[in-house]
Amino acid sequence: MSYCRPRFNGCVRTVRRYVAELKEKRDAVAYVRFETMPGQQAQVDFGDFVISCSDGSKLTIYCFIMVLGYSRKMYIEFIDRCTLANFLKCHQKAFEYFGVSPARSFMTT
Repeated sequence: MSYCRPRFNGCVRTVRRYVAELKEKRDAVAYVRFETMPGQQAQVDFGDFVISCSDGSKLTIYCFIMVLGYSRKMYIEFIDRCTLANFLKCHQKAFEYFGVSPARSFMTT
């Protein structure tokens, strides 16, 4: 039984071998962990999520996340609007949650 399309003259084994090579190359990418001293920095980012409601409408919510550089401790908050006011409020709440304010905070890209 062949799973290949008629125009493809190879076999499934050839495709699997090719895909395995691609996965090896993809998985070989390494990321260097950014190390800092305690209290030196936090990384901040926003994410957005689209939720399908029961009435068929769509709702976008945003996720603020702050990660301390040394401990990797996280603060996460979901908000309904991505505004400067909310951004600053989330920072304040994160600092209260951590009990400290890092020397610097930056957005990840």
